[in-house]
Amino acid sequence: MPADAVPVPIEAPAPVITGRFNVLGPPVKPRCPPSPSGEIVVCAQDNEQFRLRPLPDRYEQKDDPLELKLSENASAKAEVERAGVGGFVSNRIMMKMKLKF
Repeated sequence: MPADAVPVPIEAPAPVITGRFNVLGPPVKPRCPPSPSGEIVVCAQDNEQFRLRPLPDRYEQKDDPLELKLSENASAKAEVERAGVGGFVSNRIMMKMKLKF
């Protein structure tokens, strides 16, 4: 800083805001009130919307979405396979090409 610089007065610090807030709206009220006896209260938001739901009892097989028609007489298809190789399980992707003639 140069020797002839004028000192800038420091303003009061910004007020400290405690608690939770929502940037899209008004402050969010805590779900659990604080304990009057000073005990630690652990409280969480309800995440019911993110829970997995039970799957249907039956699987509906759909057409193979990984098949691509290359031309009038050719198509390519990708399949996932699992096979035993030398006592180990081999997970692999097989690319198949069909040519009609």
